[in-house]
Amino acid sequence: MKIALILMSFCFIRINAQNQVEVEQKDTSNIRTVFISLGSGYPEFLNIKLGYQIRPDLSVCFKVSDYYNGEGGWMYFGTGLWGMKITKYFEPFISVINNISLDVGYNKNGHYDNYAIDLSVGNESPENKWLYPYWAFCISSVKDFDNKTFITAGLKIGLNFNF
Repeated sequence: MKIALILMSFCFIRINAQNQVEVEQKDTSNIRTVFISLGSGYPEFLNIKLGYQIRPDLSVCFKVSDYYNGEGGWMYFGTGLWGMKITKYFEPFISVINNISLDVGYNKNGHYDNYAIDLSVGNESPENKWLYPYWAFCISSVKDFDNKTFITAGLKIGLNFNF
Protein backbone atom coordinates (compact mmCIF):
# COMPACT_ATOMS: atom_id res chain seq x y z
CA MET A 1 0.00 0.00 0.00
CA LYS A 2 2.82 2.41 0.87
CA ILE A 3 4.58 1.60 -2.40
CA ALA A 4 1.39 2.33 -4.35
CA LEU A 5 1.05 5.72 -2.61
CA ILE A 6 4.70 6.55 -3.33
CA LEU A 7 4.29 5.59 -7.01
CA MET A 8 1.09 7.63 -7.30
CA SER A 9 2.84 10.63 -5.71
CA PHE A 10 5.79 10.29 -8.08
CA CYS A 11 3.46 10.08 -11.12
CA PHE A 12 1.52 13.16 -9.94
CA ILE A 13 4.73 15.17 -9.44
CA ARG A 14 6.02 14.12 -12.88
CA ILE A 15 2.71 14.97 -14.65
CA ASN A 16 2.54 18.32 -12.85
CA ALA A 17 6.12 19.15 -13.90
CA GLN A 18 5.35 18.24 -17.52
CA ASN A 19 2.21 20.39 -17.48
CA GLN A 20 4.21 23.33 -16.09
CA VAL A 21 6.75 23.04 -18.92
CA GLU A 22 3.91 22.93 -21.49
CA VAL A 23 2.30 26.04 -19.95
CA GLU A 24 5.60 27.92 -20.04
CA GLN A 25 6.17 26.97 -23.70
CA LYS A 26 2.74 28.21 -24.89
CA ASP A 27 2.59 31.43 -26.88
CA THR A 28 1.32 34.08 -24.46
CA SER A 29 1.10 36.96 -26.96
CA ASN A 30 -2.67 36.45 -27.34
CA ILE A 31 -3.42 36.26 -23.59
CA ARG A 32 -5.11 39.16 -21.79
CA THR A 33 -3.38 40.90 -18.91
CA VAL A 34 -5.99 42.97 -17.08
CA PHE A 35 -9.75 42.55 -17.38
CA ILE A 36 -12.99 43.89 -15.95
CA SER A 37 -16.06 41.65 -15.65
CA LEU A 38 -19.70 42.51 -15.23
CA GLY A 39 -22.06 39.64 -14.51
CA SER A 40 -25.34 38.46 -13.06
CA GLY A 41 -27.09 35.24 -12.17
CA TYR A 42 -28.42 33.31 -9.24
CA PRO A 43 -27.72 33.50 -6.31
CA GLU A 44 -25.15 36.18 -7.15
CA PHE A 45 -27.44 38.88 -8.55
CA LEU A 46 -24.71 41.32 -9.57
CA ASN A 47 -20.91 41.18 -9.64
CA ILE A 48 -18.17 43.51 -10.78
CA LYS A 49 -14.62 42.17 -10.95
CA LEU A 50 -11.20 43.62 -11.66
CA GLY A 51 -8.85 40.81 -12.64
CA TYR A 52 -5.30 39.98 -13.63
CA GLN A 53 -4.23 37.02 -15.77
CA ILE A 54 -1.19 35.68 -13.89
CA ARG A 55 -0.43 32.91 -16.40
CA PRO A 56 -2.38 31.50 -19.36
CA ASP A 57 -3.88 28.93 -16.98
CA LEU A 58 -4.50 31.10 -13.88
CA SER A 59 -6.26 34.38 -13.08
CA VAL A 60 -7.16 36.26 -9.91
CA CYS A 61 -9.85 38.93 -9.41
CA PHE A 62 -10.95 41.42 -6.79
CA LYS A 63 -14.76 41.51 -6.75
CA VAL A 64 -17.77 43.35 -5.38
CA SER A 65 -21.06 41.47 -5.48
CA ASP A 66 -24.64 41.40 -4.24
CA TYR A 67 -26.36 38.09 -3.49
CA TYR A 68 -29.94 36.97 -3.15
CA ASN A 69 -30.64 35.77 0.39
CA GLY A 70 -33.13 33.56 2.13
CA GLU A 71 -34.43 30.06 2.54
CA GLY A 72 -37.53 28.21 1.45
CA GLY A 73 -38.02 30.25 -1.70
CA TRP A 74 -38.18 33.63 0.05
CA MET A 75 -35.38 35.44 -1.70
CA TYR A 76 -34.44 39.09 -1.36
CA PHE A 77 -31.49 41.36 -2.11
CA GLY A 78 -29.05 42.57 0.47
CA THR A 79 -25.85 40.61 0.98
CA GLY A 80 -23.27 43.00 -0.47
CA LEU A 81 -19.79 41.51 -0.29
CA TRP A 82 -16.15 42.26 -1.14
CA GLY A 83 -13.96 39.35 -2.10
CA MET A 84 -11.58 37.46 -4.35
CA LYS A 85 -11.92 34.95 -7.17
CA ILE A 86 -9.28 32.49 -8.35
CA THR A 87 -9.76 30.70 -11.68
CA LYS A 88 -7.81 27.74 -13.05
CA TYR A 89 -8.09 27.17 -16.82
CA PHE A 90 -7.53 23.82 -18.56
CA GLU A 91 -8.16 22.10 -21.87
CA PRO A 92 -11.95 21.92 -22.47
CA PHE A 93 -13.81 18.76 -21.59
CA ILE A 94 -17.43 17.97 -22.41
CA SER A 95 -16.49 20.33 -25.28
CA VAL A 96 -17.40 23.55 -23.41
CA ILE A 97 -16.14 23.51 -19.81
CA ASN A 98 -12.66 25.02 -19.57
CA ASN A 99 -12.25 26.35 -16.02
CA ILE A 100 -12.94 25.90 -12.35
CA SER A 101 -13.08 28.83 -9.96
CA LEU A 102 -13.46 29.62 -6.28
CA ASP A 103 -15.09 32.89 -5.17
CA VAL A 104 -14.97 34.04 -1.54
CA GLY A 105 -16.73 37.18 -0.33
CA TYR A 106 -17.13 38.79 3.10
CA ASN A 107 -18.65 41.90 4.65
CA LYS A 108 -18.98 42.91 8.30
CA ASN A 109 -22.10 45.04 8.60
CA GLY A 110 -22.56 46.28 12.17
CA HIS A 111 -23.08 43.20 14.31
CA TYR A 112 -23.54 40.92 11.30
CA ASP A 113 -20.94 38.93 9.41
CA ASN A 114 -22.06 38.11 5.87
CA TYR A 115 -20.17 35.73 3.60
CA ALA A 116 -20.52 33.76 0.40
CA ILE A 117 -18.44 30.95 -1.06
CA ASP A 118 -18.96 29.81 -4.67
CA LEU A 119 -17.40 26.85 -6.45
CA SER A 120 -17.98 27.14 -10.21
CA VAL A 121 -17.25 25.31 -13.45
CA GLY A 122 -17.82 27.00 -16.76
CA ASN A 123 -16.42 28.63 -19.85
CA GLU A 124 -14.35 31.79 -19.83
CA SER A 125 -11.57 32.58 -22.26
CA PRO A 126 -8.30 34.24 -21.24
CA GLU A 127 -7.77 35.30 -24.88
CA ASN A 128 -7.04 38.95 -25.48
CA LYS A 129 -10.26 39.86 -27.29
CA TRP A 130 -11.79 43.17 -26.29
CA LEU A 131 -15.19 41.73 -25.31
CA TYR A 132 -15.77 38.12 -24.34
CA PRO A 133 -18.82 36.43 -22.73
CA TYR A 134 -18.58 33.87 -19.92
CA TRP A 135 -20.91 31.49 -18.10
CA ALA A 136 -20.63 29.10 -15.16
CA PHE A 137 -22.62 26.65 -13.09
CA CYS A 138 -22.00 27.06 -9.37
CA ILE A 139 -22.70 25.76 -5.89
CA SER A 140 -23.02 28.65 -3.43
CA SER A 141 -23.11 28.93 0.33
CA VAL A 142 -24.38 32.32 1.55
CA LYS A 143 -24.81 33.62 5.10
CA ASP A 144 -27.09 36.66 5.29
CA PHE A 145 -27.71 39.37 7.88
CA ASP A 146 -30.48 37.26 9.50
CA ASN A 147 -27.67 34.88 10.44
CA LYS A 148 -29.08 32.18 8.14
CA THR A 149 -26.92 30.14 5.80
CA PHE A 150 -28.28 28.61 2.63
CA ILE A 151 -26.65 26.41 0.01
CA THR A 152 -27.93 26.41 -3.54
CA ALA A 153 -27.00 25.60 -7.12
CA GLY A 154 -26.81 28.53 -9.49
CA LEU A 155 -25.83 29.98 -12.82
CA LYS A 156 -23.63 32.97 -13.68
CA ILE A 157 -23.38 34.84 -16.98
CA GLY A 158 -21.51 37.97 -17.92
CA LEU A 159 -19.05 39.85 -20.08
CA ASN A 160 -15.29 40.32 -19.76
CA PHE A 161 -13.71 43.52 -21.03
CA ASN A 162 -10.08 42.54 -21.71
CA PHE A 163 -7.07 44.86 -21.88
